[in-house]
Amino acid sequence: MSVKGVKLEKGDKVRYLGGDPAEDKNLTQGKVYEISDVFPYEGNYVEYGFTDDYEDRWCIGEELENTHAFERVEESNEPDPTETELEDLKNNNWTLEQENGYLSETINKLEVDVSRLNHKIKNQDKLIDTLIKHIKEVEDR
Repeated sequence: MSVKGVKLEKGDKVRYLGGDPAEDKNLTQGKVYEISDVFPYEGNYVEYGFTDDYEDRWCIGEELENTHAFERVEESNEPDPTETELEDLKNNNWTLEQENGYLSETINKLEVDVSRLNHKIKNQDKLIDTLIKHIKEVEDR
């Protein structure tokens, strides 16, 4: 929701939505800026600056036709959903890394077991071949 018709005060926060007619490259879409000054003018014209450096001052005002490009950000004690999601992703990543380590260990153990079984099978094959050879020798006598 734009800040058109919204009375902002020093310390309020606004998010730049993009689309300011001035299209200044100093503004980052999605970034939250804090109102540092309020400049009241006669009539329906109020400018809000959100930088202390006069050279980089950016103003919002209905006369500037850019109130649609900003929305007020309400203060909240709840954590930012993005931060919560990021923390969840970090936790999920840690869990996946643990599971990956466990699966890697299991695969290594299985490879060792398969190698041992292959060796046993080869030995069994040799034993069977030897037994068949002896049986044929006995039959031929």
